[in-house]
Amino acid sequence: MRLNRLFLLAPFLTACGLISLPEQTGNDFHVINELGPLQASQVAYLNSNQLEYLNIPKLSYRDVTFEAAATYRGGSTQLRVQLFALNRSSNCPFVEAKQEGYGGAYLCDGTGGGQYLTELLLSPDKPVPVVLKNPILDQAVREGTLYLGARILEGQLNIGERIEFTHIRFRGRL
Repeated sequence: MRLNRLFLLAPFLTACGLISLPEQTGNDFHVINELGPLQASQVAYLNSNQLEYLNIPKLSYRDVTFEAAATYRGGSTQLRVQLFALNRSSNCPFVEAKQEGYGGAYLCDGTGGGQYLTELLLSPDKPVPVVLKNPILDQAVREGTLYLGARILEGQLNIGERIEFTHIRFRGRL
């Protein structure tokens, strides 16, 4: 009898967002400047879906949180970057990479419809914790599609330099 009551309560607990789901891990990735100098008004979006390699069922997630460590690998003494997110592929022009072997990125004047996530202040070779939490992440996880973008506000991300995202973890609740 007690098990039946718990079974009946499950939909209500789920609707309230009380059920935490197991933590998922993601593949490390990096954002490399393969386009050349970027203006502070431009946002460059990765050309791949960042959720593609996570095994996340398409459910009604709430309170989605992504955590990672961001490490700048480059020559500027300081790099200030804003991160943006789209839950669909960008409508901005696709720009081919200047270096052979790289795929290019979507380059937008302005945010290209993406939503602001956070701002990072990075120094070379020093990992910085990143915690991303935004309603667009809830929607992106439900749909299985997330494209990350970056705007350089201070410093330079020269061709071949990169920002590495490692130790990626995802959490959410139903």
